[in-house]
Amino acid sequence: MADLYLSSGDNLTGVTFGGNVFGAAGTETVTYTNNATGIVVDQNVEQVRLAGATSSYTFQQAGNQLLVFSSGAQVARITLQNDTNGTLISFANGTVEAKVSASGLTLGGTTVPSTAASPVVPTTIDSSSGTAVQTLTLTPGPDTFVATNGDDVFNALTVSAAGDEANTLSDFDDLDGGAGSDTLNIFTDANNNRTLPSTASIQNIETVNIINTTPAAANIADASKFVGVEELWQINAANNVTNLSEGTVAGFRNADLSAGLNVQATDVATSVSIALDNTRGTGIFGGPNDQLIVVNGGPTSATSSLNSVSVSGTIVKGDETDADEASLILVANAGANVETFSVNTAVETILVVNENAASAASADIRTIDASASAGSIFFDGTVGGGTAGSVATIKTGAGDDIVELVTATAVDASATSVDETVSATVSTAAGADDILINTTGAGTTTVDAGDGDDVVTLNSRGDGKLTINLGADVDTFNVTGGATVNAGDTIDAGAGSDTLLLNIVGAANIGAFSNFEVFDAVGLNKELDVNILATNNTVTEFVASGDVGATQAQLSNVGANVGYRVTGDTNVVNDLVFNQATPGALTVTLDIDELTAPSAATTAANRDASVTTNATSVNAVFDSAFFDAATGATDNATNLQINAGAATTLSVVSGGANATNDLDFTGASLTNVTVSGAQALNLDLSNQVTSVNASALTGNLAFDLANLAAGGSITLGSGDDVLAAANDRSIVGFEKGTAEDAAAQSGFDVITLASAVQADDAAPAGSGYELENGLLTFTGAGPATLAEARSLANTAADAVGETLVFEYLGDSYVFSQGAVTDTVIELSGVTGLTGLDTVGANTNVYVF
Repeated sequence: MADLYLSSGDNLTGVTFGGNVFGAAGTETVTYTNNATGIVVDQNVEQVRLAGATSSYTFQQAGNQLLVFSSGAQVARITLQNDTNGTLISFANGTVEAKVSASGLTLGGTTVPSTAASPVVPTTIDSSSGTAVQTLTLTPGPDTFVATNGDDVFNALTVSAAGDEANTLSDFDDLDGGAGSDTLNIFTDANNNRTLPSTASIQNIETVNIINTTPAAANIADASKFVGVEELWQINAANNVTNLSEGTVAGFRNADLSAGLNVQATDVATSVSIALDNTRGTGIFGGPNDQLIVVNGGPTSATSSLNSVSVSGTIVKGDETDADEASLILVANAGANVETFSVNTAVETILVVNENAASAASADIRTIDASASAGSIFFDGTVGGGTAGSVATIKTGAGDDIVELVTATAVDASATSVDETVSATVSTAAGADDILINTTGAGTTTVDAGDGDDVVTLNSRGDGKLTINLGADVDTFNVTGGATVNAGDTIDAGAGSDTLLLNIVGAANIGAFSNFEVFDAVGLNKELDVNILATNNTVTEFVASGDVGATQAQLSNVGANVGYRVTGDTNVVNDLVFNQATPGALTVTLDIDELTAPSAATTAANRDASVTTNATSVNAVFDSAFFDAATGATDNATNLQINAGAATTLSVVSGGANATNDLDFTGASLTNVTVSGAQALNLDLSNQVTSVNASALTGNLAFDLANLAAGGSITLGSGDDVLAAANDRSIVGFEKGTAEDAAAQSGFDVITLASAVQADDAAPAGSGYELENGLLTFTGAGPATLAEARSLANTAADAVGETLVFEYLGDSYVFSQGAVTDTVIELSGVTGLTGLDTVGANTNVYVF
């Protein structure tokens, strides 16, 4: 339920909401649409206009109020005026007076019952002033049409009543819409209704639709020719709009605005209103989905008053296949001596503002105010034709804005009587905003980024104080171009999880920063004692969005439960030393996502990082996402190198999307490793561990069994795993194949053995075994010990490289004859085999 307060003399047309309407000390009118219900009209409204005839409604008195019902639903509750003609109520069949007195309430002289809603037939009704709608069709000759008080429609077609092509917008046409909310539809084609005759008179028609079937009619969109027009629409195609009065909307629907259009206001208009409905652009100035509108302040720019433009509605892409969003390039040519220019746009807008050449030298545009905008604003901080650095204040609204502040700031000179102070200010309200600071001079610079995930980048600044409030949500503060943050500055990150570059922080300026939680080590190039961050900030995480630098980057005294996440490609040669104050657990995450889909197949999309730490346990998490599956050996590859000499345990999460992850772990104290995740993982350890548990890994695992201590075991997951062989190791969960002569590895695990071949089918009489398809089976009583079984396998595999498999007491063993040392690997719990074979070019051995 909403309340609406009318100003004196307002005519509220097409009311659709259910709420209270309050009049004023004038002559106000409220006009209903057919489907409006539940509206309460107060006593200060002089006239109410209903769409239907009196016979369409039932009526009931409630004190000094007239209740109006349609099909049982209460349409209106009207508080009647206590004067000679009461409240005027217009129906399709005429207008009546509704009056209330001590004897009751009458509608057109007929008493209205108070007990229940009933039909009422007025005895006194002015049938000449009803709200019935007319449709008036223009002819090829002069037409004189005066419409009713209803919402009438005029049609200027491109054919006559006989069906012949014709100009029906003719010389000496005289069209008067009268009261109501009227519409004129002008249809154009290549030959007809191309211009508006100078002798034609059109007035009191609120909406004009110019409906173009071929290229837009030229010179027809002169708003001054439509007296009293409120909305001037061009549909399907459009041309320039001229003489647009303040308060009249220039509308464009289903039109391609790639080539650009001019909307020219009258000299006295301070504002221009534009409405867009499904307009599109196929590119201008390099943007594939841009459309262009140029707004001019009047035919005589020197006397233009334009200081505001509003844009409502929606726009769409001209090229749906392109990733760029639909954008409006809005070029606004300001009026003379305008110092504040306002923009209220509902669509994504690239804003260009030009100074008026007739403006006084001291009257530069100082403020761009787009604070009421819901659409995103892109503004580079400059005004065409103005003094460089003149824009001192930029305000944007709720969109995801990109703005630059390039103000030439100044402080007041005490020797003069004039205040020369120029301060730079940008405020971007809510939205995920991107703000670039490039100010100069001795004055102050203030940024209020508002709520939303904002990025503020300081590229250059003057000598004055810098104040930045990042607001709530996830924000980032960057410094580029050699700029610095001084001790007297204030950089307040506000609520949320906010990121600060560590390479701009030192003991002298740390007091300037507050409420940051995440710290970026990109370009650190030095050792930093983390304790200096803790005064005004809460350290929750360190990240690296790029290379940490060739000079040893080191973080000292890192607190417990603070992790390290890599978000940008780094040089693995330049590792980050990450030393905890009290060595304990550390999580290192490789989280470098591919930001855009590659335009063509690539074989080299890598993500790399390196870290050295004193942590006693490490959790390595891979979380890099790629758009498409890998197309080459090094495509979609990630590499994380961790040096943790004190770590005894390692857990690995091989996640991400379309990734092949590679972990190189160096640490002499490591004993146990656990692995999980759904992406492929190459796991390389510098020393031998007791066990590796990869049972929760669904991606493929590549691992060298030599990284297990002798007698150690690895438990596999459900992927197609590849294990480099090493003697006296145990494998749990080794998946077997289904048959001999597999063409490729699929659905089973393999062991890589140099020069391995399937052992020949040979079993001398009395040997105590049989050998077929690489499966060694024992005859007779069989071996009494595992050593005896291995001895028989050694006899059966009688040439270097010959490899077989045998079962013993519920487990299977792969045996490969070596030139010096044989290789025996236990396949724990694997039984029911029918053979062993090799697959692929790398002598990968599998069992089936």
